[in-house]
Amino acid sequence: MRTTSRKTIYLTQEELKKAVEEYIYRCKNRRDLARYMMFNEYTMELVPETGELGIEVDGEIEDVVPDEAGLGKSEQEKEDEHENVQK
Repeated sequence: MRTTSRKTIYLTQEELKKAVEEYIYRCKNRRDLARYMMFNEYTMELVPETGELGIEVDGEIEDVVPDEAGLGKSEQEKEDEHENVQK
């Protein structure tokens, strides 16, 4: 015999927003993107065809290119580093 106990978890919009920011910060190591999301409005939508959560953030952020350590550097930081090496 097997019995189960089902639970339903309800998250407010603010709780879900915080969970997404924490996931991006801690699991994906994208501190820049997580901080950006904290200070900008965004919308979330579940995409039924793929089962993914789509997130659209207002404003713009400079893309980060992962470095060898996987932490990522902005294009400006890479240019600055390159200039310093040439000097």
